[in-house]
Amino acid sequence: MRSSLGLRLEKHRGLSITTAFSLGNKQAPIFVQISWLGGGCWLETRAKYLEGKVEPSVSVGLSLGAIRAFNLAGVASGSFSILLYCYIEINTGGDRIAIGLSMTGSAVIVGFVNANVNLLLEASHSGGQTEGTGRLDVEVKISWFYTFRFKRSVTHHF
Repeated sequence: MRSSLGLRLEKHRGLSITTAFSLGNKQAPIFVQISWLGGGCWLETRAKYLEGKVEPSVSVGLSLGAIRAFNLAGVASGSFSILLYCYIEINTGGDRIAIGLSMTGSAVIVGFVNANVNLLLEASHSGGQTEGTGRLDVEVKISWFYTFRFKRSVTHHF
């Protein structure tokens, strides 16, 4: 849980007052795990007072999924997770709702090759527009002097 209050003198605009409260956040939600099932959530609020106007914003999110570790006969060991999530952001610039799927995995193979894979798929709707995004990150570290990296992002407007 975090809260803050700030005063700031903005160039050509005057004094602004900002207050915020968060219970977790989008990058680090509150996470609960029981066995291999888990879920997380966050709530962030912010209000800014500037030039006689209050600009509020709220972000609320929820995720559910599974996390599992594995060991394949001592040849490879690691973990993977699959999370479904949704969140809503409301502010003076407009509202946004999004749903997504996050899959991550990592493994140590034959004791010295480290592999990490992250896949993120998200559909969001804001201002009458729907957008789909995807991102794939692959990293394989073979030794201290060579790491293979592959990153690809796509965006599609519906």
